[in-house]
Amino acid sequence: MNRSSFGPTSRASSVSVQRYLHRRLGHLFSTQFGGGELGSKTSITPVHNKYSTSNHSPDCQRGDGISSVSLAFLQTVIDAIPESMLVIDLDYHVVLANRVARQLTTAADPVAEQLLCYQVSHHRDRPCQGDKVPCPLKEVVATKAPVTVVHTHFDTMGDEVFVEITASPIFNEAGEVVQIVESLRDITERKRIHRLLEIGNRHMAMKPMLDEFAVEIMGIAKCAAVGIRILDPQGRIDFHAQIGFSEKCFDVEDSRSVEHSRCLCVDVILSQTDSLHALCTEGGSYLINGTARFPGLCSSDEKRQYCNVCQILGFESTALVPIQLGNRTLGLIHVADHHADVFPLKMVMELERMAMQLGTAIQRVRAEESLRAAHHELENR
Repeated sequence: MNRSSFGPTSRASSVSVQRYLHRRLGHLFSTQFGGGELGSKTSITPVHNKYSTSNHSPDCQRGDGISSVSLAFLQTVIDAIPESMLVIDLDYHVVLANRVARQLTTAADPVAEQLLCYQVSHHRDRPCQGDKVPCPLKEVVATKAPVTVVHTHFDTMGDEVFVEITASPIFNEAGEVVQIVESLRDITERKRIHRLLEIGNRHMAMKPMLDEFAVEIMGIAKCAAVGIRILDPQGRIDFHAQIGFSEKCFDVEDSRSVEHSRCLCVDVILSQTDSLHALCTEGGSYLINGTARFPGLCSSDEKRQYCNVCQILGFESTALVPIQLGNRTLGLIHVADHHADVFPLKMVMELERMAMQLGTAIQRVRAEESLRAAHHELENR
């Protein structure tokens, strides 16, 4: 999942924008605030705000200090950055935060409330330390150079978010580090994809691999039920792994066939989702965040044709995500929950990318199983 509040931008464009604006921020500090570049040994006037209590911050009223107009301009610039950015003083106070960073905290304004950086990011009462959670501020002060670390943060829903932090020093005229600029990039999905690759490469048999994939999917969707349905040579789409679905569900759903059944699952398997375009994503998934509202989207004929097992079982939210390998659909990921509006589109799109990894893993394990079967047959001749 992950119900992360980081801005929904593509990885490539987000990184390029961040790097560009980071360079432009250095120029901005130089031209607006009478100093040098970020991370260089040339001094700049540190950021100061009316809430700051740090002894390391300059007097805002002096002639070469940052005016309220300049600070407002800087705030506007960093608010345009699609990833979290903070300016932190040596006492760990957040003295400047962009829009995305403010959205990631439960506080209305971490600057106005004089929060400490570790309160904002980790919801903890002490600074980060140790090899597992290295403190970027301490490392920048010690090295007087930019550093990059990976931390586990928590979003406003309390879910884990893996974050790559790049911290750069701000120097005073004496060449001392007085503040740092932190830019944070959400790499949670990248970590999850790496985890899925490990799972797919580790297993030699289908069932344990699919079971572990189901656990990973449950960790993202955080819903009542997760199932992985595989299309077999006879056209059946039985559950091969599941968490949370009842025996009643299996009694009905394990008899489904792409040749003899008409349901949303079959539509997804056959890539025939045009009939209910309003429920379909660009990736070919069905997303229903209110099964009680589903009949209103169907014609009378479609209501008679489509099953309503999810609604009968009390699931209000359902997403059906195709497992694809090239132009072939191997099965689907079925997630469901008893509450409405559980699955945002962003989560379903992440599940679609996971499903591609799962498709590759299924193909590899099938090849391994075929080789073992052929080898076993040769040995028994």
